[in-house]
Order: sequence, then C-alpha cells, then structure tokens
Amino acid sequence: MAVYVDTSIPPKPILRGRLHQVAFLASVAGLIWLVHEAPTPRARTVAWVYGLASVLLYLTSSSYHVFARSPRARRIMQRADHSMIFVLIAGTFTPIAVLAVPHPWKWVALATVWAGAIGGIVLKCLAMDRYPRLGAAMYIVVGWAGAVIAPTLWHRPGTLALIAVGGV
Repeated sequence: MAVYVDTSIPPKPILRGRLHQVAFLASVAGLIWLVHEAPTPRARTVAWVYGLASVLLYLTSSSYHVFARSPRARRIMQRADHSMIFVLIAGTFTPIAVLAVPHPWKWVALATVWAGAIGGIVLKCLAMDRYPRLGAAMYIVVGWAGAVIAPTLWHRPGTLALIAVGGV
C-alpha cells in the first residue's frame, strides 16, 4: 500500500493553530464579558461587533491551521483566514469610531475603514495569489486608515494611548 504525500504544499504551523484555538476560547469569554459590562445599548452593540470579529478571526485561523488538509481546503481556508484579518481590523476600529469620535467624523471614518476591509476581503478572495504585496499593503492601509481621526481625539488621551498601544 502506497501513501501519497503532496510535497508541493509546505507544512502548516500546527502550533499556531493550537494557540489560535486557545485564543478562540479566550475571545469567546472576552466577548461575553465585554457585552455584559457595556454600560449602554450602543456600547453593547459595538462590543458585539468587536467581540464577534475576534471570535471569528481565531475560529477561522485555528480551523485553517489545524483542520484544512487537502490542497483545495487549504486554499479556501487560507483565503478566509487572510480575509478575517480585515474583519478584525474594522471590528477593532468600530468601538473607537462609534464611542469616541465626534459626529459626523465617526460615520465617515467607520465607512472608510469598513469599505477598505471589504475591498481587502474581495482582493484576498479573488486575487490573493496574483497580488500578494498589494494584499499586505492593504492590511497596513486599512489598519492605519483610522489614524485620520486622531486629531478629533486629542481631548481623549486615554483613547489615544489605547490606540497607540493596540496598533503598534
């Protein structure tokens, strides 16, 4: 009996998948805690957005690294894994925009970051292999797109400190 091993596909880092399984469980607990502790309906809503983005990122990543075995499954899951990074970027920015940025800039900033995230997801799903550098650049651009609202937050040094620590 012969066993076929596809050597054209590099091995996946299984430890990363296991760590992301732990992060998935921690993010579920974090989601529950954030929603429970949110003081207002608006804060609960953005806690759900951020928490679900985190949960889905780690669920997708751990599934990709641990369970995707066939070349087809790996291609599909890799696209989903890379796309979820854009979801987490936008999901992380959402609470800041909604709760800390003054009107009307919050909606402009929120729409810009989510539009960039959707563009990145489309790129990753349709042309990930054709434009790998563009995909990497888009992570940076979408991640830093929220920086344009920094001047509106000068009166909130605590928020700026959290953004600096979380984004660097």
